Amino acid sequence: MNISDTVRFSRHPLRRLGVSLAAAALGLLMAAGPLSAQDDPGLAAYSRGFSLSLAPNAIMPINGSYADHASLSKAAPFGMGLEVGIHYRMFRYFSLSLTGIENWIPMADDYKTVAYQGQSPAFLLPALSLSGIVHLAVGYPVSPFLRVGGGISPWRFSGSGLTGETWPAPSRPGNDFSKLSPEAHIGFGVETLRFGRFAVLSELRYTFVFARDPSRFGTDDFSEQGFLSLHFGLIFHLN
Repeated sequence: MNISDTVRFSRHPLRRLGVSLAAAALGLLMAAGPLSAQDDPGLAAYSRGFSLSLAPNAIMPINGSYADHASLSKAAPFGMGLEVGIHYRMFRYFSLSLTGIENWIPMADDYKTVAYQGQSPAFLLPALSLSGIVHLAVGYPVSPFLRVGGGISPWRFSGSGLTGETWPAPSRPGNDFSKLSPEAHIGFGVETLRFGRFAVLSELRYTFVFARDPSRFGTDDFSEQGFLSLHFGLIFHLN
């Protein structure tokens, strides 16, 4: 990595937070040592069964073009979302996870179209996803995990927040600026066992959305898109 690459990396706050998250998890894992059932009577419940999660998140586009000479990261630089999930721990070190998420990324003032200047236009990125989760350590106060999965994302450009009308496509006004796109993602996170069946969940995730569709939008300027998100919430183990 050269100096310019290092500078570009440092300008993304979510990336810096992700590095800090990984370093903190490794340090705590090495220092704390494993828990026993006497340390946490609810520990056995985490080995297998169902759990539910609720996690707000921050999100930012990091690669992909929005228009000619403009990236989506400039047009819609930063947003937020909320994810809910149901998870099933099949084996001690592996879980399946079904999640639904809604992301809302407001458009920058310079990129609001004339029709929506007085409103709150946004790029909306919902998704329904299925993931496999590999638990890298079990029975520790801090339990790191890796997530790999994919799903579908009915994304769109909205004229006003979550409920506004969908924009017309850039060069095909008869079509909406929206698409049901496949998505793939990978993430690294930690689960900290804190109180009974509740745990704190933190995760840094990269999502790639196959959004390009020249025939639908009438232009090749809007490309495939990549997003970096930081999730922080709670998980409740049902059994």
